[in-house]
Amino acid sequence: MALEVMANFSFYASHVLRGLFNIAIGAEEFIYDDQGNIISKLPSKRKQVLVFAKNFLKEPVMLGAAFPSSQFVVDKVLAPIDFENSKLIVEYGAGVGNISIEILRRMRKDAKLVVFEINEDLIEFLKNEYHDDRLIASDRSAADVEEVLRENKLGQPDYIISSIPFSTMPQEVANQIMIATKSILKPEGKFLVYQYRSKILDFLQPYFKHIDRSYEILNLPPVKLFYAYN
Repeated sequence: MALEVMANFSFYASHVLRGLFNIAIGAEEFIYDDQGNIISKLPSKRKQVLVFAKNFLKEPVMLGAAFPSSQFVVDKVLAPIDFENSKLIVEYGAGVGNISIEILRRMRKDAKLVVFEINEDLIEFLKNEYHDDRLIASDRSAADVEEVLRENKLGQPDYIISSIPFSTMPQEVANQIMIATKSILKPEGKFLVYQYRSKILDFLQPYFKHIDRSYEILNLPPVKLFYAYN
């Protein structure tokens, strides 16, 4: 038992140190194809944290936290995704893109990622700092997901990821997003949600037969995760 605890501590500590190192050096990141060609140029962790913190001070209720989600949350959110067989992934509330980066790292070279962000500063950051032909950034509401996918000649998503605050938005808007999500998601697809409250269950339960739940304490604040599917 003691060895297991030590192993887990070492694993968590290595993630924290890696994150702090990336923030300190402020290095941009690149993704390469099998031939060594750059297919993605991504912003540094330092830029992400600074932009996120600035916008938290401006709109704390909308963002809900002073820092982007931890790597532990990112890994848990993305754990159910079969990246090898996924051609289209959608993300609601991309923020500064800390989850978007991990999706781009892991997904196929011929896949697409469509991200939604209505905060003006954050969508500008996503459009200006992320250089990857697989990424489409929209400043529209998540309720418009069907129209945005149709305009970009894309089909049904394999997965939809969401961090948008259902507990604080108008109920009518939340219901519109749920209806659009259920309509556009593949029958075998999954809706992966991470929130600070459990209010999201009120919106998920009318549309999805199965909702798996998880929790991540290694985040400020701790995060609740919901994996919804039929």
